Order: sequence, then C-alpha cells, then structure tokens
Amino acid sequence: MSKEFLVLVMLLLNVALAAAAVIQRDRSLFFAWAGLSLLSTVILLAIYPFLGVLKLVALLLAARLVTGQYNTIVLLNQNADATLHDVSVAQLLRQSTIPRLEAFTARYCGHERGTLLGTTQARGARAANLFAIAEQYPALQANQTFTQLMNALVHSENAISSARLRHNEMIRNYNTQVTRFPNLLIARALGFGPREYLPQWL
Repeated sequence: MSKEFLVLVMLLLNVALAAAAVIQRDRSLFFAWAGLSLLSTVILLAIYPFLGVLKLVALLLAARLVTGQYNTIVLLNQNADATLHDVSVAQLLRQSTIPRLEAFTARYCGHERGTLLGTTQARGARAANLFAIAEQYPALQANQTFTQLMNALVHSENAISSARLRHNEMIRNYNTQVTRFPNLLIARALGFGPREYLPQWL
C-alpha cells in the first residue's frame, strides 16, 4: 500500500465519519471522528511531517471552536431548562390558589362547591370563570379575603406569563445558536437540536 493511498483512505474516513456524525446527530460518531483524526494526524506526521503539523494546527483550532460552541450551547440549554422550571413554579402557585378561591367563592355565594367547580371546569378556564362569577356578586369583590385571593391569582397569572416569555426568549436564543451555520454542524454532531416554544395558552 502506497503512502498516498493510505493518506487518501484516512482523509475519506475522516470526511465520512464527520458527515455521519452531523447527519445522524450522534455524539459517539463525533468522538469516533475525533479519535480517528488524532490517529491519522500521528500517521501523517510520520509519513509527511509538514502536512502532519498543518493538520495538527487545524485540529487544535477546530477543537477550540468546537469546545467554545459546545459550552455556549450547553449554557443556553441550561438557561432554557431553568426558565422552564420558573414556569412550573408559577403554575404550582396558580394551582394552589384556584381551589382556595373556588371554595371561598362557593361558600360566599351559597353554591355547592361541586356545582361551582363543575361549572368552571366545564367551561375550561377556571381563573377566567372566577372573575366572571365575581362580577355577578359586587359584595364579593369588596370582601377582603376574596380580594387577597384574587390578587394572589392575578399575581400567579402574571408570573406564569412573565416566566413563559422569559423561557421562550431563552429557547429563541438557543435555537438561533444551534441552527446558524456553521454552528448547526457542530450542534448536530454533538446531538443538539432545536427546542419547542411554550404555547401561549399555557
């Protein structure tokens, strides 16, 4: 086997593994490519020292680029996860407030709690229906406990909206990072892809 043929085979294997890593979004293929690149560089240094040094410099520059992009993608992904947690916390606040408000409203208005809950759940938007019920009972709106519960509900709804907006902004930043060229090649090779936005109705 001639030296030129060996170098050509190594080059083709490197290109094939790199392409497979990007297409398959498989980290194991990416690491296989990195290992093969190092091995082929050592062989190239032995056969053609000048080309081996050039390839080694190119690999070091590529490693720096890949490491920087990987760290950026991981940071943006973690920020998106953290803001998703904020949305969950705000939803828990709403979930703990609505039943208390429904129970208080049912007692105040003289309804059976089950009837009130059945009505609001059947309509689908429990918080909106509580506001509508309150409009039918002006004295209820003047009650301090009701006002405090309604303020807590409004606060939780605002917190959900703000957290959702922050989360979607983080998702936009992350998606921009992993879909821009040439970043998308690195992201795909390392198994990162675009993430879904949270819907407006959440």
